[in-house]
Amino acid sequence: MFVPGARDLILPAPGAEEVRDVFFAVGGAWRAIGTLHMELTRLPLHMLQNYEMDAQKLVPLLSDLMNGKKYGDVLQEIAKRRAHIYLMRRLSSGR
Repeated sequence: MFVPGARDLILPAPGAEEVRDVFFAVGGAWRAIGTLHMELTRLPLHMLQNYEMDAQKLVPLLSDLMNGKKYGDVLQEIAKRRAHIYLMRRLSSGR
């Protein structure tokens, strides 16, 4: 799946010709999508840094999200883990 006109916007960027088939997703929404993808694919290690997703396999998840599927119970589990990690960091730092 390719967004029409996207290549025309990306290619003028310096160095773009060297990484034409790579898209570096940044920001909170992509971080949430990556975390959800890891959870749904049941990856044992939840590390977003340098996490790679195959575009063709990601299309169904993105379609679900754009069509309003909430994944509520999965997202609640992710949020609980994040809250626990945040609390543990706060307690260990003495603040």
